[in-house]
Amino acid sequence: MAKFRVRYRRGASDREFETEIEVNAYTRNQAMIKISENRGDYKDLDFNDVEILDVQKVER
Repeated sequence: MAKFRVRYRRGASDREFETEIEVNAYTRNQAMIKISENRGDYKDLDFNDVEILDVQKVER
């Protein structure tokens, strides 16, 4: 698995977060799934309410 840095915005609050997550594939869908799994405060994440701004692979 590779490590990625994901910037995303949730809802109308226009807040952004950066997180490094382990994903199996460099896809936005995988990033959204991992964000929902790894952020306890967003367990009920509605994927329609999330905008993925950027996904970057982190070099080791």
